[in-house]
Amino acid sequence: MKVYDAQHIRNIALVGHQGAGKTSLAEAMLFGSGAITRMGTVETGTTVSDYHPSEQERQMSVFTSMLHAEWEGHKINILDTPGYPDFVGEVVASLRVADTALFVINAGEGVEVGTELGWKAGEDFNIPAMFVVNHLDKPGTDFSDVVAQIQDRFGRNATIVQLPVGSGKRAIIDVLVMKQLSFPEGSTKPTVSEIDPEFMDRAEELHNELIENIAENDESLMEMYFEKGSLSEEEMRQGLHEAMLKRQLYPIFLTSATENIGVARLMSFIDNVCPSAAEAPPVPLVGGDTLQSDPNADPVLFIYRTMSEHHVGDYSFFKVSTGTIESGLDLRNAQTDASERLGQIFSISGRNRETVDKMVAGDLGALVKLKNSHTNNTLRLKGSKVIVKPIDFPAPRYKSAVRATREGDEDKLGHGLHQLAEEDPALVIIHDAHLNQLVLGGQGEMHLEIARYRLKNRFGVEVEYVRPKLAYLETIQGTAKSKYRHKKQTGGAGQ
Repeated sequence: MKVYDAQHIRNIALVGHQGAGKTSLAEAMLFGSGAITRMGTVETGTTVSDYHPSEQERQMSVFTSMLHAEWEGHKINILDTPGYPDFVGEVVASLRVADTALFVINAGEGVEVGTELGWKAGEDFNIPAMFVVNHLDKPGTDFSDVVAQIQDRFGRNATIVQLPVGSGKRAIIDVLVMKQLSFPEGSTKPTVSEIDPEFMDRAEELHNELIENIAENDESLMEMYFEKGSLSEEEMRQGLHEAMLKRQLYPIFLTSATENIGVARLMSFIDNVCPSAAEAPPVPLVGGDTLQSDPNADPVLFIYRTMSEHHVGDYSFFKVSTGTIESGLDLRNAQTDASERLGQIFSISGRNRETVDKMVAGDLGALVKLKNSHTNNTLRLKGSKVIVKPIDFPAPRYKSAVRATREGDEDKLGHGLHQLAEEDPALVIIHDAHLNQLVLGGQGEMHLEIARYRLKNRFGVEVEYVRPKLAYLETIQGTAKSKYRHKKQTGGAGQ
């Protein structure tokens, strides 16, 4: 696979509530780029993204899938995150290494809990954001209502870039370029035409609103706007780009992912307007310092996620914080001081992997068979003092005592839990020696249910969850009786 420099890399995270269509959107992006020749579906379990058996059984994303598409000279790394709130730890890890968050919203449901959880994490990381309203071709959807919800929850900086063309039509109006885009069935790219007269007034109104929103955030563009009364398409693109970098504007786009409507235009916008990996905020370090992304600096890797794959072993998913890495490079783990030699470097799409010769600062990839490195670890050159600030995973909100159903499986249970917690730091193991009890903490019942599934299928140990015991260190052991007569006294120092 071609090696891309940071200017031509886009790292995006698809974030949103379960059912918003993130996995279908990722599938359409791969299809549009030519990475796949046929779009799979969540219902049939044939998507590139949701390939784990636990995901196919439930028809929902459980783990973040890394994908990549090559589009118009750029590499787009796509992180398809779960939407179920129990897996918010996966979302937090992905947003830490992404450069733009695409908040996918189901047009029929509007803003939901998963959207708000992802937004909070994006705010914490100060990551540029945009909205993609999906399923707008479904009956009963109301674009204006969805936009009102977005602006009510996330601010008036959410600005419309696209407008639907009636109900049930395979076309949208792009008010940035002031063209109508039609998406014929079977085609990966749109046909461009003039806007239908019945929509022209609304399109011009939104076009002017977009220009004003862009100009408000840039003094030079504001002066141009006052002088000319408008802005060129290129000036609007540059203004949107700068406003996104500063989280001053959040563009709103439209898609119907399963019908491949609007996806090609979205990918072109990601290439031409969204921030590149070279423009990512400085990498936060332990101690409060930051590290600028520089392909010519000493190599530093940050492992944001680990995952065991059948017949492969442990995948270590990383972002190149600085420098350039290649196979055979020796790095040292900042947390364990263990030496790690990098084997083959992979660019990942679901279960598929492509070998690359090297990767530069800003790119995302995966390594296999690292000996002593896990999530939140930093790999650096020997003698370096750099430690990337670890991801702060959410504290457990749901706890249950766990025990093996078969006698003699206690060691297997302990080993399995330890491995799962290393891969998913949002899972927390608490061993209460006083009560001789193991307690597993997570984000919810579904989070723990997936842990049970993995313990059975990966480690061969069946477990049951029971209500945790409480340790009463002090408690009443018996009863006592006492009598007292109160006498009121009016004089002196008495009662």
